[in-house]
Amino acid sequence: YAQLDFGKMWKPLEGLSYKFAFGPDFRYNRNGIFRDSSSASLAGSTNYASWGSNRYFSWTLDNMILYNRQFGIGVTLLQTASKNNHESGSMSASDILVPEMLWNNMGSVDVTQSRYKAGMGTGLTESQMASYMARINYSFNDRYLLTVSGRYDGSSVLAAGNKWDFFPSAALGWRINQE
Repeated sequence: YAQLDFGKMWKPLEGLSYKFAFGPDFRYNRNGIFRDSSSASLAGSTNYASWGSNRYFSWTLDNMILYNRQFGIGVTLLQTASKNNHESGSMSASDILVPEMLWNNMGSVDVTQSRYKAGMGTGLTESQMASYMARINYSFNDRYLLTVSGRYDGSSVLAAGNKWDFFPSAALGWRINQE
């Protein structure tokens, strides 16, 4: 992440800062299985091979502006976005013609013939979120506290017409030990 304290750059902006954070995540895995016809799990039937791969990519981005002054007012503004993407593929077959190739010769299988029990699949899952938030904190004599905030969130996985909603919040506080 990166953070800028504007008050250290220019005195009139004391208490104002900006924070930026970005977090990517990338994962990839691939697996292959081959069971020879002599395998105990196949009990003498034909050989079996399968192959699969998964790719995951996601990221989160946060932008935050903070303002805090000695006279009891604090403001926080937040914008955040995230995206997730998962892609997968798999194939399997029995009676592989060249067993020495393990799962790396699936193209030699005639998928139109049922004796191979061939199967394949692919998948893609994507989702996105975006959020905007504003919060104001007020403190009077460091005794009486007020917080008001609102958050506006959107998600691609929600039903059409319900992708966005607003979530307000308010709180009062009293530090009785300050009396």
